Amino acid sequence: MNDQVFRLSKRAALESEGDEYVLVDTHSASLCSCNATAWRLLTALTTGATLEQLATELADGFDIDAEIAHRDVLDFVGRLGAVGLIDDAA
Repeated sequence: MNDQVFRLSKRAALESEGDEYVLVDTHSASLCSCNATAWRLLTALTTGATLEQLATELADGFDIDAEIAHRDVLDFVGRLGAVGLIDDAA
């Protein structure tokens, strides 16, 4: 993995109430319900994180294999990027 830092776009807003989590795209007014895994990654992205840091967060936090965590993080960041909700902070 490289050292590129990714950050959640300023147009993304995170809302939570109890154990319910929502990602709001303030540009399009789209809402996305999030599970605990997505929420953990999204909150890490609010301050900026590398792919390696995100994968470690998943692997450690949810006791999953590092390769699976890496694959899932690549997919997650790719999907956020495709809809303009992630920025390269480097």
